[in-house]
Amino acid sequence: MSPAALGDVGKMARFLGGIKGVDPARVCVRGSSMGGFMAIQAAATTEQIAAVIAICPAGADHLRRGLLSGSLEMRLDPGALTALEAWLTEHDLRQAVELMGSKPLLLIHASGDEQIPWEWSEELYACAPEPRKLIVLPGGHHRSAQHDAELHGVALRWLERNLG
Repeated sequence: MSPAALGDVGKMARFLGGIKGVDPARVCVRGSSMGGFMAIQAAATTEQIAAVIAICPAGADHLRRGLLSGSLEMRLDPGALTALEAWLTEHDLRQAVELMGSKPLLLIHASGDEQIPWEWSEELYACAPEPRKLIVLPGGHHRSAQHDAELHGVALRWLERNLG
């Protein structure tokens, strides 16, 4: 995890858009927790990303607290902590969803999430322009929504309707 990782998401979108048989106007990103943070931030700054599915997305404050407490499962160079903390301070996910503009945003969150409160996705939803959708699942936990096959189908159908 580093500020360069955000650029890597954009590079991958450009790479995928260049593959024969891939419609570059329909390259989407999906991420859970920290991946949801990165997906939204990348879509806000990368033209090649057409839409986002964010599952229990972490906000910068959630990630900063996790870094400082050591509760995040991530490799990080000891000297990079200060720079990463400063970078996170500059990246508000509420602003990023606004900057996505008309790119479709699907937020999925479990109400029983013990790490990121589901109300955070509700707050992001309120900041996002259309097209947008929020699915709050009853119960569950931080990782339950990302492995739900039925939700994968719901998400893909929603994207198909909203990408034209």
